[in-house]
Amino acid sequence: MRTEPPQGIYENPPKGVDLTLADWSFPDVFKDEVIERLRRLDWRRYPSADAMVARQAIASRFGVAVDTVLATNGCMEALDLVARWAGQTNSGLLLPSPGYFAYGRIMNNSGVGVQTYDPAGVERVALRENAHFLICNPNNPTGDWYELETLKRLKLPDGNRLIVDSTYAFFREDDRTELFGESLHYGFINLLSFSKAFGLAGLRLGAITAPVPVLERLAAIRPRYALDLAQIVSIEVLLAERWYRHAQKQWNSVRRETLTLKS
Repeated sequence: MRTEPPQGIYENPPKGVDLTLADWSFPDVFKDEVIERLRRLDWRRYPSADAMVARQAIASRFGVAVDTVLATNGCMEALDLVARWAGQTNSGLLLPSPGYFAYGRIMNNSGVGVQTYDPAGVERVALRENAHFLICNPNNPTGDWYELETLKRLKLPDGNRLIVDSTYAFFREDDRTELFGESLHYGFINLLSFSKAFGLAGLRLGAITAPVPVLERLAAIRPRYALDLAQIVSIEVLLAERWYRHAQKQWNSVRRETLTLKS
């Protein structure tokens, strides 16, 4: 028999649009699979510091090498790590506007200087010295999508990186996640989230894919035990073929329903 969760276990949503709640939820059989795997583990032991099981699942799903993957607590930690890394290298950041509301807050909290650009004119942005370039692809909230050829034409000054927030790339009808692997060849940093859009806001699952030298620097500035056993197991189950395709189908169904209501 299921019981109500204890009061205070969920984030209190702010007034207005509830940004703490996903638009859909996995069926109980998915949760049961995660719980059963978790049940078989020894909870007395620390989780692996490198979260290798999660990294292997991510690498296998998106066709990249394990040493180019860092598992994180959602995309928020990925953004925070990038901000701190930029601060350590005395670099600023170019951010899209309109864009995800938390970009500026995270960067400012890390002391990183920011400037904004119009995502509709990404190829006309005046790239400057000592500033990494953050793109959301597709952009939230405008939906602007940039093909790899477009991103390759963005000639950043030496030492600067293109950072791509790929949170919603999973849910294009044509599934363009092969770009994660291809973009590594050009030195791009990809930020991934498997949390809210996947109906798993409460698990805080994310990742960074980046060239090995960059990834090693990011890994060096994050907490030693970043993911717990439940997060590691959840990534492993989520990225198995059955559940990954289920998530894509559910997300697209929700978006089509939303678009129909708006029209």
